[in-house]
Amino acid sequence: MKKGITLTVSIISIALTCFALNNKQGKGAVSPKGFTVIELFSSEGCSSCPPAELVMHNLIQKANAESLPVYVIEFHVDYWDYLGWKDSFAMPEYSQRQQQYGDFFNLNSIYTPQAIVNGKSEIVGSDEDKINAAVSKELQNPSSVIIDCKAHKINNSNIEVEYTISGNISGHELNFALVESNLTTYVKRGENAHKTFTHDNVARVFKSIKLNSSTGKIAIETPHVNLSNAKIICYLQNTANRNITGATEVAINQ
Repeated sequence: MKKGITLTVSIISIALTCFALNNKQGKGAVSPKGFTVIELFSSEGCSSCPPAELVMHNLIQKANAESLPVYVIEFHVDYWDYLGWKDSFAMPEYSQRQQQYGDFFNLNSIYTPQAIVNGKSEIVGSDEDKINAAVSKELQNPSSVIIDCKAHKINNSNIEVEYTISGNISGHELNFALVESNLTTYVKRGENAHKTFTHDNVARVFKSIKLNSSTGKIAIETPHVNLSNAKIICYLQNTANRNITGATEVAINQ
């Protein structure tokens, strides 16, 4: 829904259309064959968001089953909290990140559910046909960058991520999204009152660093995160045009 305006988004068919099945590859280091990062801006206080999260759930399931380099991140925004339900996964910095995309795409207002695909295009997150078409297109675009990441637990509240990048890093930042799945919430108030949701790949921690070296490591705090249900999505993004030029995801060694 638009910020300040409620949008009615029809629920789209659950069945996914086939896309880019010939791009099967393992995860951990992205190959130059292509990839897709989808940043979904969502909220438990938005009645239009559950259909979009279902589309993303199906994408994640298909990516896992087919070993496709499709990486979904759910950023929960906080600007719908005033409607009566405070989303416990929402962060003001995620709303700010979405506003930055809104400014870049010259949008009159930001809205949920909004999907940003590889930093290049924005789509209503529940529009399954357009989402699948965008994924298929991006999987067929060769990447000139290879990212290798490793993540391991340091102690009960921190992990460390090591990264190596092959390719152009000039004018780029490296983003680290710690995402957690199997998160269940019973919503007591607001537009989704008395509904229970199970979320996938919710951003619990997000960090971004400007790169001056193709190798390095970063420590990430992980308070209140079940690391057995979590993973790290690393993606390289051009700071000028916002295009995402490489991505991978890794499990967290414990």
